[in-house]
Amino acid sequence: MQRNPRVRRGSAEGRPAGHRPDRRRGLCPRRVPLQTWWREGWVSVFRQSYRCYRLSVRRSATVTGFGVCTMMVVPSPSPQQAILVEARLHQKDVEGCASVPGFSSGDIDAEAKYLIFGQRYGTNEFVGEFGNIVCALSRSRPITVVVDWPVSDSGAFSSYISDPRDDADKFLLTLPIWDRGSTDGRSSQAMFQFMRLLRRLRLAGRDVEVAGCIPPTAGDQNAWEAGIADELRLISKNGRLVVALMGSLHATKKLVPDPRNILPPDMIDPAADRLPKDQVISIHFESKGGTGWGLGGPYKLPTYGGGSTLWSRYVSTANGFDGRLFVGASATVSPPVKR
Repeated sequence: MQRNPRVRRGSAEGRPAGHRPDRRRGLCPRRVPLQTWWREGWVSVFRQSYRCYRLSVRRSATVTGFGVCTMMVVPSPSPQQAILVEARLHQKDVEGCASVPGFSSGDIDAEAKYLIFGQRYGTNEFVGEFGNIVCALSRSRPITVVVDWPVSDSGAFSSYISDPRDDADKFLLTLPIWDRGSTDGRSSQAMFQFMRLLRRLRLAGRDVEVAGCIPPTAGDQNAWEAGIADELRLISKNGRLVVALMGSLHATKKLVPDPRNILPPDMIDPAADRLPKDQVISIHFESKGGTGWGLGGPYKLPTYGGGSTLWSRYVSTANGFDGRLFVGASATVSPPVKR
C-alpha cells in the first residue's frame, strides 16, 4: 500500500500519536530543571521523559535531557523508579551537608525500616552529624525524618520544610516546642538549624518528609515508650525508610532498669525494643565527653568511643545498639532557642 505523503507519521492515519515526539514542537526539551520536577510532579515529567527516551535511544546512547546512561536501555520492571533515582543522584550538594567518615547508604540493610539514633540532648555535634546522615541518605532514596517532638506538630513541620518564602523561619519559631518552658535540649539552637537544613533539602528536590513521634500519652514510662513505638509503626506504613533522632533510652533495643525505681528495679521496655528487631538499626551517639543541655541547664556528658572512624557497626549488640556514631571530639553545648 502506498503511503499518503501528506499524512505525517505519528498521526491518526499513520503511527499512533505520541510514538515519536517532535523536538521542534517543544515536546522533548533537552534539559528539565529540578524545579520543574517539583512543580509539575514526578509522574507528569516521567511520562514526558519516557516518550523522549523512546525517540532519543534511536539517535544516541544517552538521554541528553536527564543524564540517563546507556544502562537505562535495558528493560526494567520499574523504569520510573530508575529515572527518579538517577535524577536524585545528580542533584547538587546542599549547604550544611558534609560526609560522615565510614558511612555509606549501602550500610543500611535492605530489610530495615527504621534507622534510629540515640542521643544525649542539647549538643551541636550529635544533631549536626545526624543531619549529615540525612543528607547522605536523601541523595538516593525517599526518607521520613522523625524527631521526638509532639505528633500534633507534624503537619506544621511538613508545611515549614515545603515553604519557599523568605520568612518561613518566623512561622517555625511560633510553635510551642521553642517555648521557654521546653528547655530539655530538644528546643536547642542546633535543632532549629537542623529543621532549616531539612527545608533546604526539600526545596532542593530531595524526597524528604518530617514528623514528630511523641503522642499525648498519659501513664508511666512504659506507656510513653509504647506510644512512641506505635507512632513509628504508623509512620513506616508508607514504605519509606524512617530515620529517627531521639533520646538514648527510646533508641535502646533491650530492657533497661528504671533509674527512678531501682529497689526493686522496674524495667523499661524502650520504643526501639518494641519494634521487630530485624527491621531496626539502632545507633548510639558517642563523644569524648563534653557538655549538653538538659532540663537543669548545662550538664557533663560521659566519655564513650574513640578511634578515627565515626560510623561503625558493632559485632555484639549486648548494649542494646547495633552500632555507633562517634563525633570524634568532645561535644559542645547547644542552648535553647528561647530562654
